Order: sequence, then C-alpha cells, then structure tokens
Amino acid sequence: MTYKEFVQDGRFGCADCYNTFGLLINNSIKKIQGNNSHTGKKPRFLGDKKIHADMVADAKKRQSLQEQLEICQAKQKEAVLEEDYEKAAYYRDEIKKIKERIQAGDEVV
Repeated sequence: MTYKEFVQDGRFGCADCYNTFGLLINNSIKKIQGNNSHTGKKPRFLGDKKIHADMVADAKKRQSLQEQLEICQAKQKEAVLEEDYEKAAYYRDEIKKIKERIQAGDEVV
C-alpha cells in the first residue's frame, strides 16, 4: 500500500503500514478520526437490554429513596434542635421504613 492509497481510503492494509509511514500518519489520522489515539466505542453495558433497563430503573428508584432518606434525616435533626421530640420520633420511624425499603428493593410510591 502506498501513502497516497492510505490518504484516499483512510485505512491501512496491514500492521506494517504503521511502521512504514510512521510520523506521516499522525496528522492524517487526526484529520480522519478527530484524534490520533483511539478512545473506544464499546457501550458500558453489553448484556441483555431488558436487564440493563431493569438495572437503570433500580438505580433511579434507589436514588429516589436515598434522597427521601436524606431529607427525613435532615428534618429529624432539625426537629431535635427545636426540641420537638414528637416530630423527631415521627422522622425516626420514617427513616426506618425508608431504610427497610432500600434493603428490600421496593418501588417508590
């Protein structure tokens, strides 16, 4: 393969072409690919799409429960600071329920 053939086609014929053309190819590769190093094209998840969708939904559900947990914990601390122990006890119970839901993997309602 000649350098002119590489420029026209954008592909080398074999691994020896890289050694033969050496420094001449860096600019050409950068023009063709936008970069002279390969960053990859593999998706993050290569398995079954249904399993992937379930994993994403589960992650969103857990994130939402985690957010609820953090809000209840903050409200409980605020209630304790205000010496509203009845409200603090309520949030304590809610925190316990949310933690159980997180462990069980329940859906957000």
